Amino acid sequence: MAVRRLHIKGRDGTYEQLASSEPQWVYRIGDVVVAANFSKEAADVPGVSGQLLISSLGMRPAGEPVGGSLRLAGFEAVVVQRRP
Repeated sequence: MAVRRLHIKGRDGTYEQLASSEPQWVYRIGDVVVAANFSKEAADVPGVSGQLLISSLGMRPAGEPVGGSLRLAGFEAVVVQRRP
């Protein structure tokens, strides 16, 4: 909820589903990208650049740079602030 309040509320909150292969789900809302891996296997998610805000597994530090491709662990989801 804190990520939503700080990074989405009051901004362009238009939802846009981004290209991904199953069982991943990637979408953009405002300048935030959410990527989720619904598989027990690790998966690469291309086209994601910015700064990591949070990871569901807590294995990545907030602020970690994301540079064009992201490898998600099994059952991991992340929220990334897109670069302008």
